[in-house]
Amino acid sequence: MLYNTAYGRAIASVLRGDPCGVDVKAGPFFRLAFIWAVDEQLGIIRVTRVVNAVAAGRIINTKTAASQIMGSVVWGIGMALHEETLVDHNFGRIMNANIAEYHVPVNADVQDIKMIFVDEPDSTVNTLGIAAIANAVYHATGKRVRDLPITIDKIFR
Repeated sequence: MLYNTAYGRAIASVLRGDPCGVDVKAGPFFRLAFIWAVDEQLGIIRVTRVVNAVAAGRIINTKTAASQIMGSVVWGIGMALHEETLVDHNFGRIMNANIAEYHVPVNADVQDIKMIFVDEPDSTVNTLGIAAIANAVYHATGKRVRDLPITIDKIFR
């Protein structure tokens, strides 16, 4: 199931030779593979490698797009393994309400994150974006502009 898509083929090419402990999460525009290890003596779960294949349309700035996706992966790791709000049920107070006691992932917790952008055409998405902007201008001004680009002089005609 994983390998019959462009996402799956991209992830499979990167994961060849990795040990067991692979979990895959699939969504409509991404495939995400986590390789994890458990230190049984210390009782620590560590994500050792992440491969994320994303269809994000036309990427204008690859470095910025990769940073955005990497940030979401790190937040997911933090939510799954580190972050916990502790509540004193007797008084209804949050016990770790500061950053010193609320654990979030740090550089040592994030090992190897590989980003793969799957090239897919996005002509529909761009058209929908233009329509959404045109509708927003119409709702704000009451004036429907039917030729692009939408400029201030076309709104005030």
